[in-house]
Amino acid sequence: MARPWAIAAAVCLLAGPCTAWSRGAASPATRSHRGWLHRGAASKPPRGLVAMAEGPSGLLIGAAETSAAPVTTPDLKSLGMPRVHRYARDDGEEWVMWFQGRDDDIAEEVVSLSTGRIFRATSNDGLRWEIEKGQQTNGASLDVDTDAWWGFDTAHVGVGDVKLTSSEKIMTQGGVYLLYYFGGTYEAKPATAFMNMGDKMPPTVPEVTGMVMRIGVAMSQDGKTWGRVEGEYSTGAILDLGEEGEFDELTVGWPTVVSDGTGTFLMYYQTMRPCPTGGSEYALGLARSPDGVRWTKAGQIEVEGRGEFDARGAARRHVFRKTVESMGDKAGYSGDGEAEGGNADERGYTMFYEGVDDGGRHAIGLATSVDGVKWTASEANPVFAPAEQGSGAFDAKAVGSPHIVEMGKGKLRMYYVGTAQNGTCSIGCAESEGDLTQWTRVDVVEGEASPEPSISDQLDALGDSVGM
Repeated sequence: MARPWAIAAAVCLLAGPCTAWSRGAASPATRSHRGWLHRGAASKPPRGLVAMAEGPSGLLIGAAETSAAPVTTPDLKSLGMPRVHRYARDDGEEWVMWFQGRDDDIAEEVVSLSTGRIFRATSNDGLRWEIEKGQQTNGASLDVDTDAWWGFDTAHVGVGDVKLTSSEKIMTQGGVYLLYYFGGTYEAKPATAFMNMGDKMPPTVPEVTGMVMRIGVAMSQDGKTWGRVEGEYSTGAILDLGEEGEFDELTVGWPTVVSDGTGTFLMYYQTMRPCPTGGSEYALGLARSPDGVRWTKAGQIEVEGRGEFDARGAARRHVFRKTVESMGDKAGYSGDGEAEGGNADERGYTMFYEGVDDGGRHAIGLATSVDGVKWTASEANPVFAPAEQGSGAFDAKAVGSPHIVEMGKGKLRMYYVGTAQNGTCSIGCAESEGDLTQWTRVDVVEGEASPEPSISDQLDALGDSVGM
C-alpha cells in the first residue's frame, strides 16, 4: 500500500501547487548568491568550454579554482549530470541548471562519483552561468538526508531529472517542480558485486560504499528549496532494487522521466553488473506511473544495433518525445508541427545516451523509438566523442550525461559532462544545426551576442519534446 505522502504527492500533481512537505522540508525562500563566480585565465579557450572572458571553449563550469572554466565551484571536487531548463518570462527568458557535485564533506569512503549534493545555477543565455548559493551544506539546493537515518539517501545524492508541472516552457507562479534524484547510504558491498576484476583481483576483495542506490523525488515551489516526498518503500524511495536474480538487483539510479502524451509517465533508469570480459556493464530499466510518484517497473529495455562504442551498454541519458522543430523532415513529420497520423505514440522518442566501450571509454550516442520501449541505435554512433587524447582538453578522456535543449528553427544545444585525462569532471556545451549526428563544441567570448532567437519568438518550438 502506498504511504500517505505518496498519496499526498499525487494529489499535489493533479490539483496544482502543493505546500505540504516531508523528510526535511525547508522554507521555499532562498537567496541568490553571486560569490562563487570565478573568471578563467586570459588564454585562448579550448574547444568545448564556454568563455565569459578568455578561457577554454565548450567548457561552462569547472570543479575547482584551478580549472580554466569561466565559472568554477571551488568547494567541489567533481561535477556531473547537468539538467537545463529554458523558460519564458515577462522580462525576457531565464535559464536554470541543476547539477550534482562532490565536496570534501562527503565521507571519503563513499564511492568516487560526482554525486554528493545537488546545486543550482542560472543564466540569461544558457552559456554564462552564475551559481546560486542555497541553504544547504556548501550552498547546495538539495543535501543528503540527515533527518531520517533509515533513508536511502543519507550518504550522497545525484540529479536525475527536473520537471515543472505547470509548463516546461513558461515559468509561472502556480508551477510545482519535481526533482527526480537518486542516492545511496553507507552500506558497503564487495567490489566484485559490481565489476569483474579479473586478474587484477587483489588478495583481499575491496569493498565499495554507497553504490547501492535507489530513486526518490522531491518537490519545490521555486526550484530552489526542496521537500522530499516519502515514497512507498521503507527507505522513502519511489523506486527500489529488483529482487534477487533480476537485472536491477544491485542498484538503480540516474532516472529520466518523460510523458507518453496519454497521461502516463515513463521513467528510464540505469543499473550495472559485472561484465564477463572485465569491468562493469550497464543496463537500462523502464518504469511507468499514472502520476509521476507511484511507479511500476516494466523490465529491462534493450537498444538494438549497438556497436563497439557501447559494447558495455547504455548509461546516463536524456529521453524526449520528437517534434518537428527538434527532428525536422528527417523524422518523417508533416510541416504543421504534428506527427503524421496524429497520436502521441506515432511521434516517437529520441534518446541521447552515454555509451561505454570494452576499453571503458565513454562517448555519446543516439537512439530512436516509436513506442519508448523498443530502441534502435543510430548507425552514425557515436555522435559526440571525447576530444583528442593528449590535447589537454577538459573532455579528452570521456563525455557523457547529455541533456538536450531546443533553441528554435531546428537548432539544438547539448549540455554534457567532460572528463579530463586527470579524471576531473566539468560541464560543457555543444550545438547542432539540426543534424542530430553532428555536434560542435560551443565557442563564445564575453561581449559576443548570441544569435539564437528569443524564447518569446520561438515559444511554440520549445519544451514539448524536451519537457515532461
